[in-house]
Amino acid sequence: MTQDVDGDYPAPGESIAVLNRLLRMWHAHDGGASIPLLDGTSLPALAIHVQVEHVAELTESIIELIRHNVYLSTAPLFRLSMECAVNAVWWASDPARVRASVHEAARQSDLFVRSVRRVQPGAFSDSAGMTESIKEFARFASLDARVFERRCRAIQGGAWIYPRYRLLSESSHGGIALLSEYSVHGTRTATNPDGLALVQRPHYRHLELALETQVILFALALAAWESVLPDHPDETELFELANDLGFGDLLQTAIGRPSPGVTGTPQDAG
Repeated sequence: MTQDVDGDYPAPGESIAVLNRLLRMWHAHDGGASIPLLDGTSLPALAIHVQVEHVAELTESIIELIRHNVYLSTAPLFRLSMECAVNAVWWASDPARVRASVHEAARQSDLFVRSVRRVQPGAFSDSAGMTESIKEFARFASLDARVFERRCRAIQGGAWIYPRYRLLSESSHGGIALLSEYSVHGTRTATNPDGLALVQRPHYRHLELALETQVILFALALAAWESVLPDHPDETELFELANDLGFGDLLQTAIGRPSPGVTGTPQDAG
């Protein structure tokens, strides 16, 4: 697994073929998800399943946009996928962390309600349930639940994730970073001293890296789900695929499980 954002990455078609394979693995169990009890409740497994399901939905959206030659609009979808996948792995390694995330979600909702009430007093008069959630889960409060970078670094072997997340965030927000996507440098003239020309429907300059990242994070999310199931129906196939692509060791390290039925040393992806 390379940490170099300037490295060589698979062509889009290659990554999309792998993403379609991961989607087939995930959707093979549609309608038959078994939700195990973790930490004495169904909440962690439900939360993990939802994160993986959303990564699958986002993946399908990304593929469809690219099929229609729409590239830059995929940037925020890649970024959101990373958030969902990291959450799934973080929760699967310690299901009690879901309670920390519940507390953080309630805290964020409380901040939102307070900000609205400053301009619209009396709004959200039925927010008592949110206040109760904050109190109920206060003992699980965690800085990791609040800071995405910390969740990335809490994943064994995941130090590379946050730098890529920041890179893929550049074009996921409004701001000056979009200028480099929607413009090209040309000849400087008296009327155009910067030599910039605008581009419509631009190609996304990080597309290949983003697609490789989507493959790895989707596989990580699937591995997280497999790790909490008692029978692990797709684990062997998933590890074989990851080893073929060079990041089987990352899956093994991130979810803290040996690769089932797989031998050999994976090579670095690149």
